[in-house]
Amino acid sequence: MNSLTNNQSAHEIKQIFYSTNPLITPNQTKEKAAEITHGWKLESCNWSEPELTTLVKTKAYICSKLQDGHKTKSNVEEVYMCALDFDNKAERFTKDEFIEKASKWQFSWFLHTTISHHSKYYEDGTPIDKFRVLIPFLNPVSDNFLRDNLKEFWLSKFPQLDPTSFQGERYYMISPNAETYFHEFRDGEGKHVFINPEIANNSGQPTGVKNKSNSTKSNEMFKMDWEVTLSDNKTIKKVFEISSHTPVFCPFCIHDSAHRGNPTSANAFVDINSVGYHYIYCSSEDKTYWPDPKDTLLKNVKLFWNTTVGQPCQTDYTTPESLGEQKPAKTIYVFKNDNDFKNFCTNESIPYSLKTYLIRAGIIFNPKLSSGLNGQYYNLFEETDYMKKDYSHLQALKHELLITELDKRVPVISELLKNIFGDDEYVLRFLNWIGFLLQKREKAFTAWLVQSKEQGVGKDFLFNFILRPLFGEKQSQLLNGSRIGKQFNSMDLHCFLRGYNEVFTNKDSATNTFRKEWLKDRITGKEQEIEFKGVDAYSARNYMNFILFSNNDMAIALDENDRRYNVVKNEKAKKVKDLSFYINEDHLPDQVNSELEAFAEIVFTLEVDRELANTAITTAAKDELIGLSKDNYDKFIDALASGDSDYFMLDEVFQPTHSDLLFNSSTDNNTESSVSKEVRESISIYKAIPSRYMNSIIKFHFPKNQYRESLDRLKQKNLITIQKRFGGGQNQKVYMVK
Repeated sequence: MNSLTNNQSAHEIKQIFYSTNPLITPNQTKEKAAEITHGWKLESCNWSEPELTTLVKTKAYICSKLQDGHKTKSNVEEVYMCALDFDNKAERFTKDEFIEKASKWQFSWFLHTTISHHSKYYEDGTPIDKFRVLIPFLNPVSDNFLRDNLKEFWLSKFPQLDPTSFQGERYYMISPNAETYFHEFRDGEGKHVFINPEIANNSGQPTGVKNKSNSTKSNEMFKMDWEVTLSDNKTIKKVFEISSHTPVFCPFCIHDSAHRGNPTSANAFVDINSVGYHYIYCSSEDKTYWPDPKDTLLKNVKLFWNTTVGQPCQTDYTTPESLGEQKPAKTIYVFKNDNDFKNFCTNESIPYSLKTYLIRAGIIFNPKLSSGLNGQYYNLFEETDYMKKDYSHLQALKHELLITELDKRVPVISELLKNIFGDDEYVLRFLNWIGFLLQKREKAFTAWLVQSKEQGVGKDFLFNFILRPLFGEKQSQLLNGSRIGKQFNSMDLHCFLRGYNEVFTNKDSATNTFRKEWLKDRITGKEQEIEFKGVDAYSARNYMNFILFSNNDMAIALDENDRRYNVVKNEKAKKVKDLSFYINEDHLPDQVNSELEAFAEIVFTLEVDRELANTAITTAAKDELIGLSKDNYDKFIDALASGDSDYFMLDEVFQPTHSDLLFNSSTDNNTESSVSKEVRESISIYKAIPSRYMNSIIKFHFPKNQYRESLDRLKQKNLITIQKRFGGGQNQKVYMVK
């Protein structure tokens, strides 16, 4: 037998073989055509929808090669395709049902309706779908294999099939009005995948794989739910059920004796590498096979291809800064280049070829979505045990009962909170803010600034030992203010709660301005720029929420109409060691830890108010900070807007002239210049400065700056120029506050 294979052409299109008979025409009946047994010729066509459609609409065909062109069972030399024939009236099954079921198959097939499609009806009047599905084989099979092996396999999956589908000599009539459906499945190299009939029969499922003798096998992949036979040749397990080094019979070459030294012995093993990928190593071929990266069962891996930045990424990466800590911080590491990834593979004893099979996913941080690999994304957010717990059976806690419940159920935490925040109302607003974040899994558009004159009142302890366990060790960090706005900020990507100590610095006003603006943007901005070392920055959703701690009166410069910050300062705060519950420093973490579960129940059952969480409270501490934040330009504008002429020290700016002294009728020496008097009246009465005097006033108040520079700064704070008429006089140009 000169075997023909459905070959791939140089243009990446496969050909299929079949027999046809020019003596059969569409005008003949099926019965008359069936009588034509001689004259069948072997032909071929490309595996493409147009050519297959032309074939079934214009030619009768047999899926085999026939000796001497004679259509009999004994003359079937080899079979190139299955033709699954669905026309059994007893079993309802539509072509749409088949398409839905078979659309997931990872090999190619072609469906067409037959000449008798919708020619008969079920008892309820529904027309019967009659259709045929062509499934080309990777290699031809014998007629006996078709009848004895594949028949059982396909009938077990589709009892609606006509059993005569598995007769190699059966012919199929021309269908001029056929409806068609082309299922195209290609491998990683863009080539059509045809089913290997032996693999399909052995595994119990249709599987598209290439010829084992083909040298281009590098993209062969397995599914995690593939069943493999263990070394005892009896036990069968699915790949994902195997958790350690396990000898198996290689599912890729189990029927390929040419590559196997001993077909009765296990020739491969399934294992999991150090980054969580299952793999199959076949000793017969000295080849490693990797799972399909799109397989939904492939989870808990520590390497994936980051489509966000176009580089491989490692999850659960321990940062050098956290080495030696009891609970080292973990983050995501983006490999800088190919050599970086190769070095990693070498150190981890992982084949570099794994790079081709990495799961493809974009990285996100979204508290509302499930964590880890989920379809097209890798979510860095991880639920804490407190987040996972079901609180629905507990009664909702109303605001008016919060302080009472704190005192009763968590007395240590309650006293610590009151020591830090002072007023019960501030404790309530803070826990409403915390409850909103944890219950709604959203970002708040306000932040907290907690001040105290006394050091050691428990601010850091609150963050590290009470809040971090609720928000997650990786997802909450307490940092020094010097870390604000650093260039490589991958830590910001998976941050849900961020604390900063001492944002303000006395050394550099430019740094203070930068930190202020950076925080403003992060508190209210929906997006943030993330930059890993060695790769381009990209935009990501911003879920960061902020608590700032400071012992400095001038903690951060606030705008007068600030709507972002809740500022609190307990002037009577004590050191933690002076609080009633304090035993010693070693006991403190255990005291708080014993109350954490009850505290979490309070936070997760509190009836949170979204509006309160996103509205900054007005406090004396905030008013004081706003006052301290004003620079000389702010004070200049405020004085002009309020008509406070004394602020401008006009007697100093405009000294009396000789003329002023000559016409002064007073006996004292406190003569006011005429210009000073004019400007003072203009400011006091009209809240305006005549433009002809502005240069002198600005130079006096801002001597270190150029006039134009100072004037521009004032204009940024709403100083405007207009034409104004005062007291019935002529129009003149003046400066006023808008």
